[in-house]
Amino acid sequence: MHGVDSTSAWKASWTTMSISPNIAEEAAKLRASYNIRTPDAIQMAIATFARAEFFLTNDKRLPSLPGLQTLVLDELIKDSDDLKEDS
Repeated sequence: MHGVDSTSAWKASWTTMSISPNIAEEAAKLRASYNIRTPDAIQMAIATFARAEFFLTNDKRLPSLPGLQTLVLDELIKDSDDLKEDS
């Protein structure tokens, strides 16, 4: 397909947020409380401020937070495969 960006539909549902001082402060607290890396803390702080229902990752070390459930992609795929095998 010429001139058509096949990713434009799902990109349209993305939201970008600036890192405000409040988000930076929350990220610092998360980093200190949960001993997670700065980029992860920033992303999780933004997800918290955006009132996301879950945080999708493939990093098993990231914790779920109050109000933000961490979902690990590999585990979701494994669970899905297990359900298929049981059917």
